Amino acid sequence: MISGFRPGAVVQGSGNVSDHSADDANRAARDLSNSPDPLNGPPTPEMDRAVEEIGRAYGRQIDGSKPVQEFFDYNGLKMQIIYRTPPSKTDAGHMGHIHVSGSK
Repeated sequence: MISGFRPGAVVQGSGNVSDHSADDANRAARDLSNSPDPLNGPPTPEMDRAVEEIGRAYGRQIDGSKPVQEFFDYNGLKMQIIYRTPPSKTDAGHMGHIHVSGSK
């Protein structure tokens, strides 16, 4: 894990409250990586397999070799799985890490 609870965290560009801003039953997030540069990448084969397994655990079919932006409901939580997405005006990007979060 490279990132978890970050009090006061907001989403770059939008200013929305980040799921990293809390660590409780209502909101939490984790970033996972084994890349030498967790922000910019490169993605790794191990992370490709990990994101597929994470998706499978939530009943999702994910191809880890392609950009992943999964937003779905799971047991009352709004879930996100994000990986291999480049930086944009509203997001720092997820080329070098897998973001997994849930919020009520």
